[in-house]
Amino acid sequence: MELENLTLGSYEQHLQTILGSEAIFPETIRLDENQLIRILSGDKPIAKIAFSSSKYLGNVLGFCPSEKDIQDLELEGIVHDPKTLYLYNFVILPEFQGKGFGKALFQELVNAAKTQGYTFIEGHFRPNASLHIVKKEGAEATSIHSNWCNTGEEYIHCRLRI
Repeated sequence: MELENLTLGSYEQHLQTILGSEAIFPETIRLDENQLIRILSGDKPIAKIAFSSSKYLGNVLGFCPSEKDIQDLELEGIVHDPKTLYLYNFVILPEFQGKGFGKALFQELVNAAKTQGYTFIEGHFRPNASLHIVKKEGAEATSIHSNWCNTGEEYIHCRLRI
């Protein structure tokens, strides 16, 4: 797996690929260009794109949301903390799932978060592989949201000490 850091200077060349991979999420929570710019412009963002043999596998996007970000992005259960990275997006395309790429990508995020001085990672997860990955790494569920952001789906808020 090869990784590329996603920045304000490089996101445009990957924008359509990233937005296309959002189809695996309910429409009400799909990342759009404005949100991506907001995350990349935020405090200490971590954004990585994963490839295998030049094929896009997925991405991971995290940042430290301000109080305004929390309100505007409707991040239920999140409190601003400069030592906490909010994992906003964690995507592995379906055809690459179950092959260890998600675990490796998440570990890259954890390593980058430690390097940047974060002590916690938290996020909202569907009860699927991403939840399994973060729980296996030691994340604890803190709350359950039955219709998170009007998705009609249950999401579990988890927090991981790193």
